[in-house]
Amino acid sequence: SSGEKLARRSLNSLLVPEFPFERVPSLLQRSTADAASAAAAMLTKSAVSINGRGDGFPISSCLTVILLFHHETPRVNGTVFCLSSLGRDVLNRYRRASVSSRLFLNARWRWTPYEHIARQVPTRGLILDLGSGHGLLSLTMSLSEPARVIRGIDHDTRRVTSARHAAAGIANVTFATGGLLEAAAQENLHGKVAGIVVMDAMHYLTFAEQEAFLTHARAALQPGGILVMRDVDADAGKTFFINRLHERVMTGLGITRAEHLHFRSRTDWLRILTNAGLECESQPCSRFLFADQLFVCQVPAVALSEAA
Repeated sequence: SSGEKLARRSLNSLLVPEFPFERVPSLLQRSTADAASAAAAMLTKSAVSINGRGDGFPISSCLTVILLFHHETPRVNGTVFCLSSLGRDVLNRYRRASVSSRLFLNARWRWTPYEHIARQVPTRGLILDLGSGHGLLSLTMSLSEPARVIRGIDHDTRRVTSARHAAAGIANVTFATGGLLEAAAQENLHGKVAGIVVMDAMHYLTFAEQEAFLTHARAALQPGGILVMRDVDADAGKTFFINRLHERVMTGLGITRAEHLHFRSRTDWLRILTNAGLECESQPCSRFLFADQLFVCQVPAVALSEAA
Protein backbone atom coordinates (compact mmCIF):
# COMPACT_ATOMS: atom_id res chain seq x y z
CA SER A 1 0.00 0.00 0.00
CA SER A 2 1.03 3.64 -0.26
CA GLY A 3 1.17 3.74 3.55
CA GLU A 4 3.64 0.85 3.62
CA LYS A 5 5.82 2.51 0.98
CA LEU A 6 5.89 5.76 2.94
CA ALA A 7 6.62 3.90 6.17
CA ARG A 8 9.49 2.01 4.54
CA ARG A 9 10.91 5.23 3.09
CA SER A 10 10.91 6.95 6.49
CA LEU A 11 12.36 3.89 8.22
CA ASN A 12 15.24 3.90 5.74
CA SER A 13 15.67 7.68 6.07
CA LEU A 14 16.41 7.39 9.79
CA LEU A 15 19.57 5.48 8.85
CA VAL A 16 20.93 8.37 6.80
CA PRO A 17 22.09 11.52 8.63
CA GLU A 18 21.77 13.59 5.45
CA PHE A 19 18.04 12.91 5.12
CA PRO A 20 16.31 16.30 4.62
CA PHE A 21 13.91 16.26 7.55
CA GLU A 22 12.75 19.75 6.62
CA ARG A 23 10.70 17.97 3.93
CA VAL A 24 8.72 15.98 6.47
CA PRO A 25 5.76 18.42 6.53
CA SER A 26 5.16 17.81 2.81
CA LEU A 27 5.41 14.07 3.40
CA LEU A 28 2.83 14.37 6.14
CA GLN A 29 0.40 16.06 3.78
CA ARG A 30 0.79 13.17 1.33
CA SER A 31 0.50 10.43 3.95
CA THR A 32 -2.46 8.09 4.00
CA ALA A 33 -4.65 7.10 6.92
CA ASP A 34 -2.96 3.72 7.34
CA ALA A 35 0.61 5.08 7.28
CA ALA A 36 1.07 5.12 11.05
CA SER A 37 -0.29 1.60 11.51
CA ALA A 38 1.86 0.38 8.62
CA ALA A 39 4.95 1.91 10.22
CA ALA A 40 4.11 0.38 13.59
CA ALA A 41 3.57 -3.07 12.03
CA MET A 42 6.86 -2.90 10.14
CA LEU A 43 8.80 -1.81 13.21
CA THR A 44 7.20 -4.46 15.41
CA LYS A 45 8.22 -7.14 12.91
CA SER A 46 11.73 -5.69 12.71
CA ALA A 47 12.04 -5.58 16.47
CA VAL A 48 11.38 -9.32 16.73
CA SER A 49 13.97 -10.26 14.10
CA ILE A 50 16.62 -7.83 15.35
CA ASN A 51 16.19 -8.81 18.98
CA GLY A 52 16.48 -12.44 17.90
CA ARG A 53 20.09 -11.65 17.00
CA GLY A 54 20.67 -10.00 20.36
CA ASP A 55 20.74 -6.47 18.99
CA GLY A 56 18.09 -4.23 20.50
CA PHE A 57 15.52 -2.08 18.71
CA PRO A 58 14.44 0.70 21.11
CA ILE A 59 10.93 2.04 21.47
CA SER A 60 12.16 5.60 20.89
CA SER A 61 13.03 4.62 17.31
CA CYS A 62 9.55 3.21 16.77
CA LEU A 63 7.93 6.33 18.20
CA THR A 64 9.98 8.59 15.95
CA VAL A 65 8.95 6.81 12.77
CA ILE A 66 5.30 6.58 13.78
CA LEU A 67 5.20 10.27 14.69
CA LEU A 68 6.46 11.17 11.23
CA PHE A 69 3.01 10.24 9.98
CA HIS A 70 1.05 11.92 12.74
CA HIS A 71 -0.38 15.42 12.69
CA GLU A 72 1.28 16.07 16.08
CA THR A 73 4.80 15.52 14.77
CA PRO A 74 7.20 17.23 17.23
CA ARG A 75 8.74 20.48 16.05
CA VAL A 76 11.74 22.26 17.50
CA ASN A 77 12.29 25.89 16.49
CA GLY A 78 10.03 25.43 13.48
CA THR A 79 11.79 22.32 12.21
CA VAL A 80 11.03 18.63 12.43
CA PHE A 81 14.06 16.80 13.81
CA CYS A 82 16.42 18.72 11.50
CA LEU A 83 20.16 18.14 11.84
CA SER A 84 22.83 20.76 12.40
CA SER A 85 26.23 20.42 10.78
CA LEU A 86 27.58 19.13 14.11
CA GLY A 87 24.80 16.57 14.22
CA ARG A 88 25.75 15.31 10.77
CA ASP A 89 29.42 15.14 11.78
CA VAL A 90 28.59 13.09 14.87
CA LEU A 91 26.15 10.67 13.21
CA ASN A 92 28.38 10.12 10.18
CA ARG A 93 30.91 8.55 12.52
CA TYR A 94 28.58 5.60 13.11
CA ARG A 95 28.33 4.43 9.51
CA ARG A 96 30.10 1.18 10.42
CA ALA A 97 27.54 0.40 13.14
CA SER A 98 24.74 -2.15 12.73
CA VAL A 99 21.47 -1.16 11.10
CA SER A 100 19.59 -1.24 14.40
CA SER A 101 22.27 0.83 16.15
CA ARG A 102 22.23 3.45 13.40
CA LEU A 103 18.45 3.65 13.55
CA PHE A 104 18.56 4.04 17.32
CA LEU A 105 21.32 6.68 17.26
CA ASN A 106 19.68 8.77 14.53
CA ALA A 107 16.35 8.70 16.36
CA ARG A 108 17.93 9.41 19.73
CA TRP A 109 19.85 12.39 18.36
CA ARG A 110 16.68 13.95 17.01
CA TRP A 111 14.90 13.23 20.27
CA THR A 112 17.60 14.59 22.60
CA PRO A 113 19.04 18.17 22.57
CA TYR A 114 22.68 17.06 22.80
CA GLU A 115 24.09 20.37 21.64
CA HIS A 116 22.14 22.29 24.28
CA ILE A 117 23.31 19.87 26.97
CA ALA A 118 26.93 20.15 25.79
CA ARG A 119 26.76 23.93 26.17
CA GLN A 120 26.08 23.56 29.90
CA VAL A 121 29.50 22.07 30.69
CA PRO A 122 32.82 23.97 30.92
CA THR A 123 34.55 24.64 27.60
CA ARG A 124 37.91 23.34 28.82
CA GLY A 125 39.32 20.85 31.30
CA LEU A 126 38.52 17.25 32.18
CA ILE A 127 34.88 16.27 31.57
CA LEU A 128 33.52 12.90 32.72
CA ASP A 129 30.60 11.52 30.69
CA LEU A 130 29.31 8.81 33.01
CA GLY A 131 26.92 6.35 31.40
CA SER A 132 28.21 7.52 28.01
CA GLY A 133 26.53 4.72 26.01
CA HIS A 134 27.40 4.84 22.31
CA GLY A 135 29.17 8.18 22.83
CA LEU A 136 26.80 10.69 21.23
CA LEU A 137 27.19 13.31 23.95
CA SER A 138 30.92 12.70 24.38
CA LEU A 139 31.49 13.25 20.66
CA THR A 140 29.31 16.36 20.73
CA MET A 141 31.30 17.84 23.60
CA SER A 142 34.69 16.94 22.12
CA LEU A 143 33.99 18.16 18.58
CA SER A 144 32.40 21.43 19.70
CA GLU A 145 35.21 22.43 22.13
CA PRO A 146 38.70 21.04 21.44
CA ALA A 147 39.99 22.36 24.80
CA ARG A 148 37.82 19.83 26.61
CA VAL A 149 39.29 16.45 27.55
CA ILE A 150 36.38 14.01 27.48
CA ARG A 151 36.45 10.69 29.31
CA GLY A 152 33.39 8.54 28.57
CA ILE A 153 32.62 5.60 30.87
CA ASP A 154 29.88 3.00 30.44
CA HIS A 155 29.19 -0.46 31.87
CA ASP A 156 28.22 -1.96 28.47
CA THR A 157 31.32 -3.19 26.61
CA ARG A 158 29.49 -3.32 23.27
CA ARG A 159 28.51 0.32 23.49
CA VAL A 160 32.02 1.31 24.58
CA THR A 161 33.41 -0.50 21.53
CA SER A 162 30.95 1.33 19.28
CA ALA A 163 31.90 4.66 20.85
CA ARG A 164 35.61 3.98 20.36
CA HIS A 165 35.12 3.20 16.69
CA ALA A 166 33.09 6.39 16.23
CA ALA A 167 35.76 8.46 18.01
CA ALA A 168 38.66 7.22 15.89
CA GLY A 169 40.96 10.13 15.06
CA ILE A 170 39.57 12.50 17.72
CA ALA A 171 42.40 13.34 20.12
CA ASN A 172 40.44 14.78 23.05
CA VAL A 173 38.03 11.90 23.81
CA THR A 174 38.53 8.39 25.20
CA PHE A 175 36.16 5.65 26.33
CA ALA A 176 36.44 2.98 29.02
CA THR A 177 34.27 0.34 30.64
CA GLY A 178 33.18 0.94 34.22
CA GLY A 179 30.35 1.77 36.62
CA LEU A 180 28.98 5.15 37.72
CA LEU A 181 29.92 4.85 41.38
CA GLU A 182 33.41 3.52 40.76
CA ALA A 183 34.15 6.22 38.18
CA ALA A 184 33.04 9.05 40.44
CA ALA A 185 34.83 7.65 43.50
CA GLN A 186 38.37 7.55 42.03
CA GLU A 187 40.59 9.24 44.61
CA ASN A 188 43.07 10.47 41.99
CA LEU A 189 40.31 12.67 40.54
CA HIS A 190 39.38 14.55 43.71
CA GLY A 191 39.16 18.27 42.98
CA LYS A 192 40.46 17.88 39.42
CA VAL A 193 37.32 17.46 37.29
CA ALA A 194 35.88 20.49 35.48
CA GLY A 195 32.56 18.85 34.66
CA ILE A 196 30.56 15.66 35.10
CA VAL A 197 27.62 14.66 32.91
CA VAL A 198 25.17 11.87 33.74
CA MET A 199 22.50 11.31 31.09
CA ASP A 200 19.47 9.12 31.82
CA ALA A 201 21.38 6.81 34.15
CA MET A 202 20.80 7.79 37.78
CA HIS A 203 17.52 5.88 38.05
CA TYR A 204 19.43 2.61 37.53
CA LEU A 205 21.07 3.13 40.94
CA THR A 206 19.33 2.44 44.24
CA PHE A 207 18.28 5.49 46.25
CA ALA A 208 21.25 5.02 48.59
CA GLU A 209 23.64 4.66 45.65
CA GLN A 210 22.27 7.84 44.07
CA GLU A 211 23.15 9.85 47.17
CA ALA A 212 26.56 8.17 47.46
CA PHE A 213 27.27 8.96 43.81
CA LEU A 214 26.49 12.66 44.29
CA THR A 215 28.81 12.80 47.30
CA HIS A 216 31.64 11.33 45.20
CA ALA A 217 30.85 13.60 42.25
CA ARG A 218 30.94 16.68 44.46
CA ALA A 219 34.35 15.64 45.81
CA ALA A 220 35.72 15.07 42.29
CA LEU A 221 34.67 18.50 41.01
CA GLN A 222 37.15 21.34 41.16
CA PRO A 223 36.10 24.78 42.50
CA GLY A 224 33.46 26.11 40.12
CA GLY A 225 32.99 22.65 38.61
CA ILE A 226 29.70 21.74 36.95
CA LEU A 227 27.51 18.65 37.29
CA VAL A 228 24.94 18.21 34.52
CA MET A 229 22.38 15.50 35.09
CA ARG A 230 19.30 14.50 33.14
CA ASP A 231 16.70 12.21 34.62
CA VAL A 232 12.99 11.61 34.87
CA ASP A 233 10.54 13.65 36.94
CA ALA A 234 8.38 11.07 38.71
CA ASP A 235 5.75 13.75 39.43
CA ALA A 236 5.10 14.45 35.75
CA GLY A 237 1.90 12.40 35.53
CA LYS A 238 1.11 10.75 32.19
CA THR A 239 4.45 11.60 30.63
CA PHE A 240 6.23 9.89 33.54
CA PHE A 241 4.16 6.79 32.82
CA ILE A 242 5.55 6.77 29.27
CA ASN A 243 9.11 7.11 30.58
CA ARG A 244 8.58 4.27 33.03
CA LEU A 245 7.03 2.03 30.36
CA HIS A 246 9.92 2.78 28.00
CA GLU A 247 12.51 1.90 30.66
CA ARG A 248 10.74 -1.30 31.68
CA VAL A 249 10.60 -2.50 28.08
CA MET A 250 14.26 -1.59 27.49
CA THR A 251 15.44 -3.42 30.61
CA GLY A 252 13.01 -6.30 30.08
CA LEU A 253 14.36 -6.96 26.58
CA GLY A 254 17.93 -6.70 27.80
CA ILE A 255 18.66 -3.65 25.62
CA THR A 256 19.57 -1.74 28.78
CA ARG A 257 21.27 -3.71 31.54
CA ALA A 258 19.76 -2.79 34.90
CA GLU A 259 18.23 -4.78 37.74
CA HIS A 260 15.95 -2.11 39.20
CA LEU A 261 14.53 1.33 38.46
CA HIS A 262 14.50 4.04 41.12
CA PHE A 263 12.82 7.27 40.02
CA ARG A 264 12.48 10.52 41.95
CA SER A 265 10.41 13.65 41.54
CA ARG A 266 12.05 16.85 40.34
CA THR A 267 11.72 18.24 43.89
CA ASP A 268 13.43 15.22 45.39
CA TRP A 269 16.27 15.32 42.87
CA LEU A 270 16.88 18.96 43.77
CA ARG A 271 16.82 18.06 47.47
CA ILE A 272 19.54 15.42 47.27
CA LEU A 273 21.62 17.53 44.88
CA THR A 274 21.50 20.41 47.35
CA ASN A 275 22.29 18.07 50.25
CA ALA A 276 25.38 16.95 48.34
CA GLY A 277 26.66 20.52 48.45
CA LEU A 278 25.70 21.77 44.99
CA GLU A 279 23.76 24.82 43.80
CA CYS A 280 21.29 23.64 41.18
CA GLU A 281 18.74 24.76 38.65
CA SER A 282 16.45 22.56 36.59
CA GLN A 283 14.68 22.86 33.26
CA PRO A 284 12.55 20.55 31.10
CA CYS A 285 14.78 18.60 28.72
CA SER A 286 12.71 16.39 26.48
CA ARG A 287 10.86 16.67 23.24
CA PHE A 288 7.45 15.13 22.94
CA LEU A 289 6.02 12.46 25.30
CA PHE A 290 8.81 12.24 27.88
CA ALA A 291 9.24 13.81 31.34
CA ASP A 292 12.98 14.43 31.52
CA GLN A 293 14.49 17.24 33.57
CA LEU A 294 17.98 18.71 33.10
CA PHE A 295 19.74 19.64 36.35
CA VAL A 296 22.69 22.02 36.02
CA CYS A 297 24.64 22.22 39.28
CA GLN A 298 27.78 24.03 40.39
CA VAL A 299 30.17 23.92 43.30
CA PRO A 300 28.84 26.83 45.42
CA ALA A 301 30.50 30.23 45.75
CA VAL A 302 31.56 29.54 49.37
CA ALA A 303 33.73 26.71 48.10
CA LEU A 304 35.31 29.07 45.58
CA SER A 305 36.22 31.61 48.26
CA GLU A 306 37.65 28.91 50.54
CA ALA A 307 39.78 27.60 47.69
CA ALA A 308 41.12 31.10 47.05
